[in-house]
Amino acid sequence: MEEQFPDQYENMEPAKRPVFLTVLCILTFISSGLAVFVSLIVPPIAESLVEVMQQQPGFDAEKQAALITILNAGWAYHLSAAVCSAISLAGAIMMWKLLKNGFHFYALSNILLTLLPTLIIGSPFNISDLIFPSIFIFSYALNLKFMK
Repeated sequence: MEEQFPDQYENMEPAKRPVFLTVLCILTFISSGLAVFVSLIVPPIAESLVEVMQQQPGFDAEKQAALITILNAGWAYHLSAAVCSAISLAGAIMMWKLLKNGFHFYALSNILLTLLPTLIIGSPFNISDLIFPSIFIFSYALNLKFMK
């Protein structure tokens, strides 16, 4: 006896990723991937980078102080940044696959990345550092309806 199953699954198409979400994910793949790489490369060459910066004509120690502080922050800061960037990348990969949990991974890691300089090296918090992460988090949030 042959069973009759409803053909409700036969006509279902796989979910399609919107173009906007695709673009966001690709931008995140690039930026988070580079951030992981840079976070792992900077500590061993930080002193050399600072020396090169100081030799540049027009070098202004006051304006470059924050960058020099970050370059010399050490392994704890840079490894924390690498881990957060890797979590951000993992979140983007999940959102690429239309998994809603990826949004939470992405949002939390980027908020933490914004706070890292204040938490680890005591740099003053700069509200302008929230602009790009906020735009991306909001943009990803607009695409949550396409994720499961």
